[in-house]
Amino acid sequence: MGTTYPRGTIIGPYEIVSLMPSGKGGMGAVYLARPRPKYAAGSPPLVALKMAYGSHNDFLKYEIEHMERMSHPNILRVLPIPYVGTNHGRPVFIAKAEPDNPKSPFYIVVEYMRGGSIEQLLKQRKRLTPSEAVEIASQVAAGLEHIHSYNVIHLDIKDSNILLRKPLSRFGAHKPEVVISDFGISWSTDRRQLATVYGSQFYTAPERAAGGPPHPQNDIFSLGALLYEMLVGRPPFTSVVVPGTQIMEHSRPSVLNPQVSPDLERVIMKALATEPAYRYQNIQQFQADLANLPKITRPGRVRLPLLQGTREYLIIGLSSVAVLLLALILTVVSLNASIAELEEGHVATTSTAVVMPTATAANLNVLEVEASATVSIPDPPTATPAAGRPTSTSISGGPSSVDSATAPGSRATSTTIPPTNTAAPTP
Repeated sequence: MGTTYPRGTIIGPYEIVSLMPSGKGGMGAVYLARPRPKYAAGSPPLVALKMAYGSHNDFLKYEIEHMERMSHPNILRVLPIPYVGTNHGRPVFIAKAEPDNPKSPFYIVVEYMRGGSIEQLLKQRKRLTPSEAVEIASQVAAGLEHIHSYNVIHLDIKDSNILLRKPLSRFGAHKPEVVISDFGISWSTDRRQLATVYGSQFYTAPERAAGGPPHPQNDIFSLGALLYEMLVGRPPFTSVVVPGTQIMEHSRPSVLNPQVSPDLERVIMKALATEPAYRYQNIQQFQADLANLPKITRPGRVRLPLLQGTREYLIIGLSSVAVLLLALILTVVSLNASIAELEEGHVATTSTAVVMPTATAANLNVLEVEASATVSIPDPPTATPAAGRPTSTSISGGPSSVDSATAPGSRATSTTIPPTNTAAPTP
């Protein structure tokens, strides 16, 4: 762990205001700072100083290499340091916190995001509405499209690396504005030496966790895991048994949040497919499906999901109830008529017998009526109850595996992605 700088410490042209919430870790720290009066002209009133400790300075250098050449509304903006001296006439984006100290951490300056991170938001809200989650995921996808256009793969999309420009108190009243941060472990074609598998265990694609080469689909999987987490309140995969091996077993998001529509669920499960062949092949496909989602995901309109087969079971169940009621009515009418005729000494030459079909999916909607030449007073009909609605859906995992929590009172289930998702359904 490196040095912690107290309030008032002078770091180059900046003065430390405070350590950011959750801003200190094993690799470095993030401080809220303001420019000193001499350098205040043209500078934001508050900025964030990101520092790295020891050997982790290399990650900061890689980060600045990628960030300084990208400009996109959904990517955190790195700011030039108004420092004394120049870098051969170019802006200076990285410097030592203590120039005269050989062990000093390096730092970069980035925009201050007043809204905090998605991680902080979820701690307060537990989960987001579908419209909020889809909007955030769409903006992250737009940022990833720009990143991938530079042949760069982020490799660390997760809740703490997605930041909000606006305060949490204003989030519900305004369209969220999000940015992608932290390019420390990002990969590009000119960084082939990145052999070690870095990433966050709950968001890393299984093929990457197994040591496979970086690929844009790694970011798609991570974004799918983030979208799941925003809707459910936890990542889809919540433990690791062996480093690099996840137990790919989890509940479908609609099981844990009934506001998740079937269309939205299919998008999430495709993004989370454990086999890359069944996952979105590029971020543009993911973006297109998010953009084409029906507006049923708007907050305030709750639509209970009907998973595969559920609609049919519902129709069959209602049909069986209608059949039973009709049979009961006909039986009572027939019985009363027959008794009345017998009491009056009349013999009926015909009668109606209600034949109940067996309660199967093929014939529950059928009511057969046959004519008989003899008097009959039918016994109350019986019927096999309709098949019950399935209570869970199986999801089978892919090449890697992670234990997952399930909804209270329910068993952990697994999901199988059909040949649109055979190995997995799907950060």
